[in-house]
Amino acid sequence: MLYALPATPPVTLIGPDDATWWAARGEDPAGRSALVIGGLHDADALVIAAPLPALAAYLPALHTALQHAVQPGPWHDLTAPPPPGGTLVTLPHTGIRVPDPALHVSAYEEFPMPEPLAYTATLQWGPTPAGNVQHNSCTGAIMYWSAPGTPVNHEQLDAFAAASRTAAGTPLTTDDLIEALISEHQDAAHVAAAVRDGRSPIRLRVPFAYGAGLDSLYYTAERRTAATVTTPAALATLTRDLQRLEVPDGAWWQLWTGQGWEDFTTPPPSCPGLQDPR
Repeated sequence: MLYALPATPPVTLIGPDDATWWAARGEDPAGRSALVIGGLHDADALVIAAPLPALAAYLPALHTALQHAVQPGPWHDLTAPPPPGGTLVTLPHTGIRVPDPALHVSAYEEFPMPEPLAYTATLQWGPTPAGNVQHNSCTGAIMYWSAPGTPVNHEQLDAFAAASRTAAGTPLTTDDLIEALISEHQDAAHVAAAVRDGRSPIRLRVPFAYGAGLDSLYYTAERRTAATVTTPAALATLTRDLQRLEVPDGAWWQLWTGQGWEDFTTPPPSCPGLQDPR
């Protein structure tokens, strides 16, 4: 069926518990939800059926693709840090708050070598390449090379970082920001791959260290997938399986719900649910 905008067809989300609607279509919901574009009982309505986390992962990707298609150039110029109290956007995987989610990592590669870790990454501003990042394994320095004509030069990147905040509200350094954006990229790829396979993404959060200023800093030490959790029994089984695994002190598992990361085993009592910039 052709939907000619701006005439807007109804868009409805049907849950797996709407037995009447699923039966009318001759379908077994099997734990799926359905996004219906058109009349609920129209034979030619467009129906996208999938588990709710898969729908949640699909729709932002569709929105981004459309936005890039109609705005092929740089989205907009970076400006100076917003005034105190300005609106910041919370990123889904690290919990950091940034002035604009247009700044993101589009590619990441680690080099096979002994510790410490060496890597390169590509920063983008919307669909436009901004520059390259390299982590020097000898010095530990994170270096940024802006591309010619980039919408994000060194000064703008520093200003963007200075305007950003951790989930706990503390300022970020430029290095913190870069590593957080890398974590966003890695977790987003992990979630997308798990959803494509019809599985649930899980991750293990581990404290960096203990001591002054370090007790609320965590990183993702391990990423796994599990069979999609659709019933209380499946939830209980997965919980038991994870609790049997040996993990570092202070570590806990989180489950991606389609909207965000939810604590799946008990986090440290000092910082329940806190996400750090890495």
